[in-house]
Amino acid sequence: MRNTLLSLFSTLCFIGISLQVLGQKENVSKGFVTKKGIEELKEVPVKLIPYPDSVLWERGERIVVDGLELQGEGNISESLWNECYDIIGEKDFLPTKKNLLIITLEKIPKLEREAYNLMASQEGVTIQSNTEEGFYYGLKTLRQLIIQENGIHYVPRVKIYDKPRFPIRGFMIDAGRNYQDLELIKEHLEIMSDYKLNVFHWHLTDRPAWRIESKAYPQLTAAENHREGRNAGSYYSYTLVSGKK
Repeated sequence: MRNTLLSLFSTLCFIGISLQVLGQKENVSKGFVTKKGIEELKEVPVKLIPYPDSVLWERGERIVVDGLELQGEGNISESLWNECYDIIGEKDFLPTKKNLLIITLEKIPKLEREAYNLMASQEGVTIQSNTEEGFYYGLKTLRQLIIQENGIHYVPRVKIYDKPRFPIRGFMIDAGRNYQDLELIKEHLEIMSDYKLNVFHWHLTDRPAWRIESKAYPQLTAAENHREGRNAGSYYSYTLVSGKK
């Protein structure tokens, strides 16, 4: 009787797992279907990644850009200012009032948390959002929209309405098996933000190595207790400085 119950339990578990996997495969196949075909995406003026939910490329002359100016109602957060300065540095803009692109941040309470609207015209760029995340993603899209040809920077006339299709858009680094120094981790985080990923999974411990400093159990980070060939002895300290012991 006991063997029969165990057999039945195992069978039900197998069926349950199989159905769950099938359900996940079905969701993935539906979730990642693009709204545009490959040939259509080849013809767009700027290859935006990820491609926004809705994009209307408008006719007319492109907007010449020699500099940026950020403005908006209320206080603009430090992260948004930094993103604007980073764009200026990346595009090698010089302080100028000629062809200055005015970026206006406009709060729209009805928009979803990470959603944003971006409208680019000869009058400037307006980014609408309800949250700092939305404004930040709008600036990230604007960074991609600024293209350079023959030494001149342009922005196409466009209207974008965008929101993420998935609430969790993550990236994992398995430092437990393959140690990476902090500067490289920071580079990964910058790239993540460029493509609007919002969850970072830092896998710090596993059989090959323990990567978190432990004052109570220092032997956890000792090289002799890490697997050979897996950056034995490398770990992240409390001061966020990687070390070797």
